[in-house]
Amino acid sequence: MPVTPDKIRQFERRVKALQASAEHLAKDVRARVNAVVNEHRRRIKELLDQQPLQQAAIAAADVPRLKTQLRREVDEMLAEAIELVQAAEELAWSKGFAAGQELAASLGLEASFFAPSLALRTIATGYTADLIRSIADDLMPKVNGVIARGVLGNLSPYAAMQEIDVLLGRGGQRGVSYQAERIVRTEVQRVYSIALDTQVQALAAMAEHPQKLRKQWVAGPFRQGRREEHQQIDGQTVPVAEPFKLPDGTRLMYPRDPAGPPHQTINCGCSWIIDPDSLADAMH
Repeated sequence: MPVTPDKIRQFERRVKALQASAEHLAKDVRARVNAVVNEHRRRIKELLDQQPLQQAAIAAADVPRLKTQLRREVDEMLAEAIELVQAAEELAWSKGFAAGQELAASLGLEASFFAPSLALRTIATGYTADLIRSIADDLMPKVNGVIARGVLGNLSPYAAMQEIDVLLGRGGQRGVSYQAERIVRTEVQRVYSIALDTQVQALAAMAEHPQKLRKQWVAGPFRQGRREEHQQIDGQTVPVAEPFKLPDGTRLMYPRDPAGPPHQTINCGCSWIIDPDSLADAMH
């Protein structure tokens, strides 16, 4: 079946819309996770407000109760965040699959049996859950340390409350809010890319000239915090079966490639597309 210019442009419009939808999904769930963190910050503040703020130290007798209640709040906060992110990843997975379907339709191929496996999707969402749970492993020793200092008289209950509030999300990169946002930004988009890539690789093998089907790195407009080396490869195109090449020699099959090093994948805001003009070449 010939790949007409009209089909190419239709493919381009639909896949760009799916990518934009996946990006919007990540932004939406980041906002919802931040709302969860802020609600639990408020509840933790209420726990600490039960201590007379004019005291020079937290009462030692209150420590077991405080630690138990704080741990419960943190666990509930992270469980709610996991639920939100996993729901978003399910949607991102379906959007990546839909993008693969658009590619199949443009090539005149049947792709319904190339749906990414349930096992792969389960592993991806489970990995994200583990990342979010790991926040507590870093957070709770610090929170307990603040409580201990409060008991020993080095911190007033008010100062302890302020320090814990910073740890929970008021301290920029030190806070839980930032850590959760970084995980959401990375993992929701990563799931979209994995779902799309699994289909692209299978579908390319069915094309007459699979080596001519190409993908393109899209860095987007520069803004503060974006990686300079990712900006340098904006627009780079390579065959779909080959990795993109970064200036430092790193090779990534797509932005946030799970096989890539963390310093090149975490918090990456780039995207990738199938080069529409390569579709006709791949089929003829």
